[in-house]
Amino acid sequence: MRILIVCTGNTCRSPVAEKYLADVRPDLSVRSRGIFAQSGAPISDSSAHLLAAEGLSTIHAAALLNEDDVLWADKIFVMTADQLVALEMRFTQAQGKTELLSPAAEPVPDPYGGELQEYQQMFEVIKRAISERFL
Repeated sequence: MRILIVCTGNTCRSPVAEKYLADVRPDLSVRSRGIFAQSGAPISDSSAHLLAAEGLSTIHAAALLNEDDVLWADKIFVMTADQLVALEMRFTQAQGKTELLSPAAEPVPDPYGGELQEYQQMFEVIKRAISERFL
C-alpha cells in the first residue's frame, strides 16, 4: 500500500510521520509532501533531533505536493481538517482517499519555529495516531 502524508511545509510534521510510519510498518511505501512546501528545504532541526533520538533517518528534503503524488497514493493522510479541505479542493483525485492522520480527528499541532517541547508534543500526537491507525 502506498501512503502519502501531507502537512503544510514538509519540514516538521509530515517528515516525522513519514519516517516513523516507515519504521514501524516497513511493508508500506511511505512518502511525505507539503501543500505549500519550498522544495529542497531541510527538515527542521528539532524534527531531526527527535528522529535521531528514536534512531530514525533524518535525511529529508521538502517537496511540494503535486498531482503525481496524489495519483501515486492509495491513501493520503493530513494533519488538520483545514489541510484536508484544501487538498481535496486543489486535487479532485484526492477525494475519497484523504483522511486525517488521527482516527480520533485530533489535529497534529504545528510546532514550526517553536521550542523543542512543542516538537515533542507533536511527535507524541503522531505516534498515537499512527499506533491507532496502523498498528
